[in-house]
Amino acid sequence: EQYCSKIRQLGDTSEGLAAIREKFPFTRYFSNAPQPIFKGNCFDEDWDIAEGCFRHIRKIFKQLEEFRAFELLRTSRDRVNYLLVKEAKIIALTCTHAALKRKDLVELSFKYDNVLMEEA
Repeated sequence: EQYCSKIRQLGDTSEGLAAIREKFPFTRYFSNAPQPIFKGNCFDEDWDIAEGCFRHIRKIFKQLEEFRAFELLRTSRDRVNYLLVKEAKIIALTCTHAALKRKDLVELSFKYDNVLMEEA
């Protein structure tokens, strides 16, 4: 955030263009990316690259945040329930199994949009 505010203050000037490359805090992390990361030709192009790098890092932290809750759950049953409530998009159950699991799903506050049933 400090980096972004400093670059925005300098704006589309030669100092701003140089500052994107010189003050970029994650050069070492992106050292395995195609080099040079910043071409130094155009402020907008280099700024877009820097913002893309920040998006990548935010995505990593978001994934870590999602995994954190899963790591704290001790039993496999708790993990399955967490995945069911938070991540499941489609759940397939027979009518009998759905009737047996109804109480468990209600206790988990499981919410759904649609139910499709086919009885063989």
